[in-house]
Amino acid sequence: MKDLFKSRKSEKRLKKPLSFDHSIANNIVQPLLDDLFKKVEIINSTADIQTYFSTYDECITIVKKLIPYERMQGYSFSGDTPSSMLRILNEKMQPSLHNFLERSAKKYAFFHAGSWRNTLLSDGPVELEPYESFCLELKPFLSRFDDENRLFLENQCKDIFLSDPINPIDSSIDPMIEESISVILSAQQASTTLLQRKLRLGYARAARLIDELEQAGIVAPSEGNTPRKVLTTYDEYINNRSYYLSRLNSSHYNDWNQPATESNVAEDPFSKEIDNMNGYEFEAFCCKVLAANNYLNIKQTKLSGDDGIDIIAEKEGINYGFQCKCYSSPVGIKAVQEAFTGAKMYNCDIAVVITNNSFTPQAIHAAEQTRVRLWARSKLIEMSAALSS
Repeated sequence: MKDLFKSRKSEKRLKKPLSFDHSIANNIVQPLLDDLFKKVEIINSTADIQTYFSTYDECITIVKKLIPYERMQGYSFSGDTPSSMLRILNEKMQPSLHNFLERSAKKYAFFHAGSWRNTLLSDGPVELEPYESFCLELKPFLSRFDDENRLFLENQCKDIFLSDPINPIDSSIDPMIEESISVILSAQQASTTLLQRKLRLGYARAARLIDELEQAGIVAPSEGNTPRKVLTTYDEYINNRSYYLSRLNSSHYNDWNQPATESNVAEDPFSKEIDNMNGYEFEAFCCKVLAANNYLNIKQTKLSGDDGIDIIAEKEGINYGFQCKCYSSPVGIKAVQEAFTGAKMYNCDIAVVITNNSFTPQAIHAAEQTRVRLWARSKLIEMSAALSS
């Protein structure tokens, strides 16, 4: 071994022994760790069969590459070592697979049931029943299942398909509604022509479906001739499916126009002036209220195209993004969705919707799911008291 420390040219021993260069190691280790954590997020969220198993294998390969570095003198990992990471990956394989199977079965059933049903009604060749097709795609990976997950696939996963997830909750809902949702979630855009082409519908019916999806908060309002934005993801829709479908019933639309009922704080003539403000005046008023309540670095975004955030402010090291709504009726779910996405664009830690009114039940439910904070009239009046102090 000592011959390795000799120069080939001079055959003399090198003056410095071979040492471990942390800067070089960090250039190798940190990118591997970053890649590992990204792939772990994919494992925990993907519903695609090939992606799940290939990504899991890639994680194991990365961890094995990291193991030699933990044995090098003077170099340590914060938290789990690569050896413990490898053990965790092996131990958590079956629980992770269990969660993936449930997630994947729900998505597969939702996206394939409609197309399979259409083949039964057509004159073309009939496709495999969705559950059989699902099992066929999993077949190359069955050797990696333990007995519990095999039973889960044969029983609970099959029940997911048999539960007919494409069947709407209420018979009054258009029977093509979930097929249309499937189409727009796959395309991540919505238009009447898209539904006409994919579902072979007439213009009137496709347009009506788009309008219903807007009422449900699944697609954004029309912006000229461009395709509408999709306001939810597949996972969000599946996790809140009953909520979205319940909003498609006409009886639920009335919630948007109910008068405000929340007012736990005694109002004075000053608070009544708020209702007479236009949108820009209301934003300026909210800036004053925030300043009076010790918010710092308060900035108004541009008056048009604000991407869902009207005011940016900071308090105690936390960045807030505010959307301001001076309404004569309760604020709906659209404001919550805009604030949620807008806060991400402005790198805000917390999104808040401020209004002089109250919020619909749908908006409150959406805020609970997205962790958007809702400041209704009572909160605004309470905070505005600081202006006179």
